[in-house]
Amino acid sequence: MARKDPTEQPFFVDDLPPQTRAQDPEILAYVEQLQAHPGVWARWAQGQTRGAGGKFRRYGCEVAVRQTSDDTWDVYVRWPAS
Repeated sequence: MARKDPTEQPFFVDDLPPQTRAQDPEILAYVEQLQAHPGVWARWAQGQTRGAGGKFRRYGCEVAVRQTSDDTWDVYVRWPAS
């Protein structure tokens, strides 16, 4: 994508268009379970070598990653308590 001319005026919009990103049915099913237990942490993944929790943030979940003794990472997610 080419950079815009810095002297060009911005084009303002009232609303963003809807996201067209495909939704992951596995994550959606897990999020539904989290919504039934707001504020309670659930371990999503163990022994990860790279981030695996970012996909939950786009659905409104909180994510925490903790390093284990063997230099891998465990990923925890929860639906926020109201």
